[in-house]
Amino acid sequence: MIEIQRDADRQLTVFTCTGPLTPIEVAAELTSFYDTTPTLHTIWNYTDADLSALTADRISELAGLLKHTSHSRAGGRSALVFSLVQLQMITDRLPSLAELTVQDATIKIFSELDKARDWIAA
Repeated sequence: MIEIQRDADRQLTVFTCTGPLTPIEVAAELTSFYDTTPTLHTIWNYTDADLSALTADRISELAGLLKHTSHSRAGGRSALVFSLVQLQMITDRLPSLAELTVQDATIKIFSELDKARDWIAA
């Protein structure tokens, strides 16, 4: 499941992912986000999600989707937040995560939500 919170004042959308997460869910949220006027910044919080379905191939497919659907968020930042345990479990998928690009925005991986929020606010 993906819960979405928008903070217009901070130009921030937070996607909180919980439980089993499928690439189809992530793709649907990305498409929906870019079909509207996207906020400048995003946080994808995966710390309570089951990432087993997000294989390297599926992440590469999501990267391709981003390249075709995302539009400029010049100066924007996107934080991906994983627990330390998740990061250890997905080390084989990190090269695929590196393929994720958003036009004119910076993507960074964090192991703590507070640090991601601080980086977005900086």
